[in-house]
Amino acid sequence: MVSYVLDQSALYRLVGSPEIMKRSYGHVLDVSVRPNVVFQVMPEVAHDALAANYVLATIAVWSEHTVSGGYTPTR
Repeated sequence: MVSYVLDQSALYRLVGSPEIMKRSYGHVLDVSVRPNVVFQVMPEVAHDALAANYVLATIAVWSEHTVSGGYTPTR
């Protein structure tokens, strides 16, 4: 099982040519339909997580922020 979280703004950031972007999006779509893959997009809104580093694990999310840190159970 693999989980991915992508910042929404990364979907709009031009990296390489339009053809490279098209192939990259195609790859994301191909991978996202696999039964062992969870692909989520974090909305581009004001959220504490945008100013933090975080690590995702099977049972929790660890987040470090400039003010504090801690974990949040995923289940």
